[in-house]
Amino acid sequence: MIRYCCAFMLCIVCFQYIYAFDQEADTKDSIISEQFMTEEEYGKYLYQEPRGISCKKCHGEYGKGKQLVSYTHRGKEIEIEAPDITGLDLQRFTEALRKTHAVMPKYYLTDSEIHVLYKYIRTHE
Repeated sequence: MIRYCCAFMLCIVCFQYIYAFDQEADTKDSIISEQFMTEEEYGKYLYQEPRGISCKKCHGEYGKGKQLVSYTHRGKEIEIEAPDITGLDLQRFTEALRKTHAVMPKYYLTDSEIHVLYKYIRTHE
């Protein structure tokens, strides 16, 4: 009987620990814990390698945009440029990431990732 009581008490302690851990995780403002990576570091990571294709390859080091390619088609010089994304508000930034583009890949970022990425870009205007 004592073994069952001890096992029962151990289960209660474990459940209390798990419940306290879940409550702590729910109260975090960010998906990133300061012990692991700051929001700034996570934003930089997302900008450099969000899903294997870097934002900076097209939009430049800090999102100011840059020329992607230049070519001649039927005697006419054609330039394709990635736009400056630093001046977008959060809503337009989110819409641009969520819609399908002819050139830009779709990243399937979460709302939290978009927010952190947006903050990172805005701090480097």
